[in-house]
Amino acid sequence: LMTVAVALTTIKLILENLDIEGATLTFIELVCVFCFTVELVMKVISLGFRRYLSIVMNIVDLACTGSNMLVLFPTAAVSSLSFLKVMRCLRILQPLRSALLLPQFHILTVTFARAFPAMGQVFTVVFFIMLIYGIVGVQLFCGVFRY
Repeated sequence: LMTVAVALTTIKLILENLDIEGATLTFIELVCVFCFTVELVMKVISLGFRRYLSIVMNIVDLACTGSNMLVLFPTAAVSSLSFLKVMRCLRILQPLRSALLLPQFHILTVTFARAFPAMGQVFTVVFFIMLIYGIVGVQLFCGVFRY
């Protein structure tokens, strides 16, 4: 059920970015927010609040659910507070809820997060190599392509 809710929310985000609105999409979003809220409350009751917050993916889940709850407020109230606009951007993290549901995706996400600092060094080396090729290319072909 939660995988279907995540998929529906992701489709709703895509359609929202394409400026497609409708009563059906609003209803789907409200149902998904209700499902996510019930799941969150059940997890907090079963684990306890401190243990719930000790798991990193639950913090992501809490942020996503909290930002999805902004749908329940009128847009005038949300637009008057600037930090709530930023919270709505957290809805992009909603597909990461799949990491909570699929163990293989969770392992992949944790592995990617651990490899990210080393990838930064690789990206730095690749950036400087491309910069050097760019400078050499500009010097070699300076004034050759006139149009």
